[in-house]
Amino acid sequence: MDVKKKLLTKMNPKRTVQQLRGTIGASAFELFVKRDLQWIYRPVHQENDFGIDGYIDVVESNEVTGAGLAVQIKCGNSYIAKRTEGGIRYDGEIKHLNYYCNHRQPILLIVLDENGENGYWVEFQLEKTLPADSPNKWWIEVPIENKLTAAVASKWKDIAGPTYDMTPAFEEEWKNYRFNDWCNSLIVAIRKNDVITCDTQPLFQWQSQLLKTRQMMHKKRASVEFWFEGWDDDCRELWDIPEIRAFYQKTFDDRFPWIYWLQPDFLWQGYQLLLSCGCEVSTKRTGDTVQIRPASRDAMKKWFDENFRSLNLFTDANQISLDINKECSDNLFRFLSTNVSNVEDDNIR
Repeated sequence: MDVKKKLLTKMNPKRTVQQLRGTIGASAFELFVKRDLQWIYRPVHQENDFGIDGYIDVVESNEVTGAGLAVQIKCGNSYIAKRTEGGIRYDGEIKHLNYYCNHRQPILLIVLDENGENGYWVEFQLEKTLPADSPNKWWIEVPIENKLTAAVASKWKDIAGPTYDMTPAFEEEWKNYRFNDWCNSLIVAIRKNDVITCDTQPLFQWQSQLLKTRQMMHKKRASVEFWFEGWDDDCRELWDIPEIRAFYQKTFDDRFPWIYWLQPDFLWQGYQLLLSCGCEVSTKRTGDTVQIRPASRDAMKKWFDENFRSLNLFTDANQISLDINKECSDNLFRFLSTNVSNVEDDNIR
């Protein structure tokens, strides 16, 4: 019988003390999060453990907020025994350091005694780390006052970061989408302050609304008029206002695809402003019609190339067909042939 027991002992897999301490630590910490904080703890399976043992989801009034924390746990009296003047020395491996620095959630480093009954914590921050004697190690001090009690909830919430009620934001986003989808033609207001500061970001943010689906992107091409808000009391023509001319130049530099969106035909107002602000021209108004004469063929060709480059970059980036690209290009040629004097568009193509 004794021989049989000895053989069985040698044949069975063994659990190490380190593994036992690890399971005690993980279970004790999970119980602490669920019982004392009444939050959610999601352990990482061992095969996926690359330096993070689990994740905490912050819960307030029984609502899971979306804020969270990552944790790494060390359990055993040997870890608790590494005392410093201010607390406990937590030793880490260099291979985890860069990983922690690039992690998208705040990380808590946890030290527990061998029974998982007493624990301490510190938030990982690169500026708190120190080099160890070994080139493969680093360490951080865990303050002795940072005990694992229910009182950590408020501090850990602050570390996890604030959460907000985003309902108004997505309702507004969806309202804009429904409105854009419903309208056959759109009028987009460009704010005066954005023009003065040459801030084109709001223009691209508006464009992103129409790029959410391919159907919307196709449907709204050549259907937009742009209105410069806040210049109504200015007696100058828009193309004579230096700030508006500078704004258009900035949109050229940023490659905004005007001729994809601009509504053609009717009075060609958007195209007229695009040309008059992007190229030196003289204009002659007859009733509702404005005849435009470019100052030089070189200036006209530069304007032409700028807009076609922006159109091509936009259609390529969004995988828009060559047929639609040609349709938008033809709109520009029709504008040139009917509204621009002394320009032979065949020589520009």
